Amino acid sequence: MKKLISVFLCLALVITSMFMLSTVSFAEPAAESDFSYTELDDGTVSVTAYNGSLLDIEIPSTINGKTVSKIADRLFYNKTSIKSVVIPVGVTSIGEYAFYSCRALESVTIPYTVKSIGQ
Repeated sequence: MKKLISVFLCLALVITSMFMLSTVSFAEPAAESDFSYTELDDGTVSVTAYNGSLLDIEIPSTINGKTVSKIADRLFYNKTSIKSVVIPVGVTSIGEYAFYSCRALESVTIPYTVKSIGQ
C-alpha cells in the first residue's frame, strides 16, 4: 500500500511540475529585422526602433554581425502591450524614455554591462 501511495504521489508531482513549466513565459528572441538601428563610430550599433509584434522580447546581442551596445531614446515608446524585455550583455547604455508608456510592462532584464540609464 505504501508503494502504491508513493508511486501516485510521484506521478502527481511530475504532472504538476510539467503543468507549471508549461505556464512559465519566456522572452522570445526577436528577429534582427524587427529592429531599426544606427551604426556608431566604434563599430557597434544603437537599436533605435522596434517594429515587431512579440510581447515578450529578447533583444539580439548582434545585428548584421555588429554588437548591440546602446538602447536609443524612446526605443519602446508607447508600445503599450509589451510585457517583458531582455537586454543582452554588451549593452552599455539605455536611452531616455526607452520604456515610456509601456503600461503592460512587467519586467526588464538589465545586464551588468549597462553603465547608464536615461530618465
